[in-house]
Amino acid sequence: ELATAPERYVKHPGRGFTRNRKLGLASLSRLLLTMQGNSISNELERYFQHSEGTPTASAFVQQRGKIDPEFFHEILRRFNARCNDTQNYRGYRLYAADGSCLNVARNETVESFVRSSTNEGYNFLHISALYDISNVVYQDCVIQPATKANERADLIAKLKTNSFPQKSIMILDRGYQGYHLFAHLENTPNVDFVCRVIQGERGFRHLRNLPMMELDTYIHPELTTTQTNEDKRLKRVLIHLLGKKANANDPSLTRSWDFP
Repeated sequence: ELATAPERYVKHPGRGFTRNRKLGLASLSRLLLTMQGNSISNELERYFQHSEGTPTASAFVQQRGKIDPEFFHEILRRFNARCNDTQNYRGYRLYAADGSCLNVARNETVESFVRSSTNEGYNFLHISALYDISNVVYQDCVIQPATKANERADLIAKLKTNSFPQKSIMILDRGYQGYHLFAHLENTPNVDFVCRVIQGERGFRHLRNLPMMELDTYIHPELTTTQTNEDKRLKRVLIHLLGKKANANDPSLTRSWDFP
């Protein structure tokens, strides 16, 4: 279905997949989604059943390079839209958000390359996924060079591009704690969340003195992007806006603040 309008999903509309070839957008996407980890040549032979005129590995690489990554994101969205996922936990859809790094073939010329002080370097891709626990399906996924990874920003983007018609609970690990993300979660309809947080100096100021035991308590932090005497007197939490090169874990630090 998507392959009938290839100009929407190629890097150069009007130039990619305009001719009828064995490796058109439809066949290439099916091949990519069913590859089993063998060499490209072996995968091509398997897919085309060793037929005469099987495309070469070079042709595969050239055709693959024409596809915009958004094409596969759209496949995931349409797949989920057709699934009748009804499983829930006490009326709530449970979503787990987490990230992981994937070591890929070494290539110094691409963005995923990380220079190491102890060896010649390596290539990492970072996967940031939103997983529907009860229905065992990925709701959304972002794959990018590990050097550009920002799990909190990725989840904010997922909140903006996905709808949550049913009551939902987001389950988050410590890497997600941050006032900016929590504010977005609070303002997303039908979404509640539970997050494991960091203790100590890197954690939320209001949680540092809580006892290490199970308990229920309410906290009401007041946030500000200013630093007036009134802010200091009321012990408001100052939201620091980071520069582009900053890499901090403090939950009061963020690259942007989307709220008044």
